[in-house]
Amino acid sequence: MSDPKTPDRFEVGGPLPSGMTLLEASAGTGKTFTIAALTTRYIAEKAMPIDRLLVITFTRMATGELRERVRERLVSAFDGLAGVMAGAAPAVDDEIVQLPSRSPARCWTTPTPVSSPSPSRATT
Repeated sequence: MSDPKTPDRFEVGGPLPSGMTLLEASAGTGKTFTIAALTTRYIAEKAMPIDRLLVITFTRMATGELRERVRERLVSAFDGLAGVMAGAAPAVDDEIVQLPSRSPARCWTTPTPVSSPSPSRATT
């Protein structure tokens, strides 16, 4: 029997948490990796708009690193999932891209083309 005060071990590929989730761990344990993975999964699996996710950290330096890592993870997952949808095998080192093949019953969304804002034009 587990101690009720001890939280269950968190698995990035496990069920997505609902509601508010606090991720607390020592330095160097993979918090940034985990937050980037969770953000990616909420967007890919639950079609959660990124502007509906609140991700916070404590310093400006950590915020910049987190922002960059989430962006990199989103691009990597998008490219990987697009490849899988085109018939390629999922990368063996990408747990998120492998999830649809391991759990086909999950509700995965079909990527919807996102129109990017038109570039601003400088006037002279």
